[in-house]
Amino acid sequence: MYNNIKDFADTWYLSKWDWMTACVSIISLLVAICAFIIAKRTLNSQKQTEKNTMPIINMKIQEFLFGGLVLKLLDAHMKLAALWFLLNEKEFDYYPSEHILEKLKIDKSVIHTELFYGNYDHYRDVEGFLDMLNSYNINIDVLNLHLKSSVISNEMLYNEFYSIIHENNRLADLWAVNMWSLFQYNKENFVDLFQPFLEQVNYREGDVLNLKYYDEDEIYLKFLNTDIQRKKLLLFMENRTIDHIKEFSIYLVDKQNNK
Repeated sequence: MYNNIKDFADTWYLSKWDWMTACVSIISLLVAICAFIIAKRTLNSQKQTEKNTMPIINMKIQEFLFGGLVLKLLDAHMKLAALWFLLNEKEFDYYPSEHILEKLKIDKSVIHTELFYGNYDHYRDVEGFLDMLNSYNINIDVLNLHLKSSVISNEMLYNEFYSIIHENNRLADLWAVNMWSLFQYNKENFVDLFQPFLEQVNYREGDVLNLKYYDEDEIYLKFLNTDIQRKKLLLFMENRTIDHIKEFSIYLVDKQNNK
């Protein structure tokens, strides 16, 4: 091999240092190629390992997880309303324990966008929902921070609650659009999702509803078919909100005493 390299160097009038540099360059190139091959095989191995250990998520499971989001949104809506009424009544001189608002955020990890890669329209719709969900969760964090502050006005805090509840309603509306477009949900499917809440209410046609916190403009009522179903949901929301007000009143911190 030495003689071959020497003959090559003599032919092309290369000095000793020239051909030695060429040899080093060739060896470096071979090492780089080997390193690239090893890295590529390692990456493929890692991907295969992730694929083998990843939970199996198919469209049916995604439908179930996506469908359950509306119940989480409604639960968050009622808790937000309870906090809003409770704190406004106390003129925002108190703020709730951090964990209360933290639990009102909606988990985004239940939505697996990779399932929709093959359909641009569906992927775009899901990404749009996730963007709004991310904004909602950020606003919850901001509200949690602002409620402790003594320099944020009561009017601003009131408006922040209003904005987040409005955002919650928009999420519920967009959720319904996605359930219809992604999974072809109809009215009966929506009623089935709310059925566990409706079954918790004893209401008969003709009963009088004495509601303090809700009225028939609530967006969640649009998912139901009959007047009885809607009134049952209103009564459920009223009762649950009253319970939350009692629960949250235990976890209030006085701003003055906490300075």
